[in-house]
Amino acid sequence: MIRGAYLYLKDKQFYSKKKRYLELLGSFTFVEKLKEKYSLLHIIDMDLMKGSVKNFDIYERLTTDMYVEVEIPEKALRHAARLQEIDVRVVLAYPYRGKETLNLDFLEARVDTLDELSHVEPIRDVFTSNNNVAEEAFKMGFRLFFKGRHKNAFAVIEEV
Repeated sequence: MIRGAYLYLKDKQFYSKKKRYLELLGSFTFVEKLKEKYSLLHIIDMDLMKGSVKNFDIYERLTTDMYVEVEIPEKALRHAARLQEIDVRVVLAYPYRGKETLNLDFLEARVDTLDELSHVEPIRDVFTSNNNVAEEAFKMGFRLFFKGRHKNAFAVIEEV
């Protein structure tokens, strides 16, 4: 089983979410230390949410030693192929626009409800924190990336 860290990225600094606020963890140097414990980083890029690609250099450096996946908001979908070119896995949210044009080997669907699960194909990897979705996804043969702990998870992703 792969262990992953769930992080936020803004202005080249990494954060964790504590209650409703982001808590500063550090820069690239901090994240390099995480590779002793984690082999996967699941990143919410706050700059990418606004359409900025200023953190792409960090992704290029990270993917040499770790697996990296980034959630892509629909308005930043135009940057998804570029992320995949530098070996970053793209995590799409419902309604999974762009899934037909992206490399399925570097693609994952964020699924929050059972209804969303029926729209995932042809994507084979599912990210969720919902136990009901996880159970159904596993039964359907999807590879499961779970935020938290789940017995059938291919990867468990923890808050740092």
